[in-house]
Amino acid sequence: MTGSNRSSARITEFFGWKRNHYDRLVHFLFGFLIVIPSWRFARRILALNGWWSAAIAFSIIMAASAAYEVLEWFIAVTQSEITAESYNGQQGDVWDPQRDMALAGLGSILGLLLIALASAAKSVAFGSPFGLRGIARSGLLSTF
Repeated sequence: MTGSNRSSARITEFFGWKRNHYDRLVHFLFGFLIVIPSWRFARRILALNGWWSAAIAFSIIMAASAAYEVLEWFIAVTQSEITAESYNGQQGDVWDPQRDMALAGLGSILGLLLIALASAAKSVAFGSPFGLRGIARSGLLSTF
């Protein structure tokens, strides 16, 4: 894994970037990977069906992402400038929190789409005689 074997500066040099995008990758993967347990929580614990479980999972990701960005802001205003910059790593980007949250949201949407496709493929594999067209007609995707 490149990120764990090289320092931030070396990754930036390796790809020829002006900015280290490793934190953006982490935000995207947070949304993509945490949406599955969030969706399962909404389905099993909260007993929500249909698009409500997806909406709750997306909301959990966005709320956690916003809470983290508020924490970063709090560190920025309460710590010294050097400490805050070393923790936050905004690298001069004033839109860093918004971009980080957008990537977490994008990752969660992609994860939810994969869950929907897996649900559709599972129903086809278990004998739906109409294929994807029959699944859409039967309303199965509305209960994903």
